[in-house]
Amino acid sequence: ALTAQNFKVQGNAARIMRDVVYQFVKNDLPICALLHDGFYLWADPEDSDRVEAKAKQIMEEEFKKALRTDHGIKVDSYQVKAGELYCDDMDTFNKYKEYFTSNLTKELV
Repeated sequence: ALTAQNFKVQGNAARIMRDVVYQFVKNDLPICALLHDGFYLWADPEDSDRVEAKAKQIMEEEFKKALRTDHGIKVDSYQVKAGELYCDDMDTFNKYKEYFTSNLTKELV
């Protein structure tokens, strides 16, 4: 029963993502990758604010069109600069980094 209920949610999400990608391409926003429910775009540092703003606008508009609503959706965005790492939970990231780094070092010695 849950699978049948979830089908509409997943179907709408897939449709919105497809339409967002179409609009990104149409608006010359350079897509690097899609991951689960996120989009990774590339931009020169001097153009990153414009690309981020346009991407957010497109995501909000496609959500409203797909669900036929005037209600908005919260769109998160992050700019990761060259040489930086991004992780939602840096504490967990650092714990894994420490674990794998120490184990890899032990195996190499």
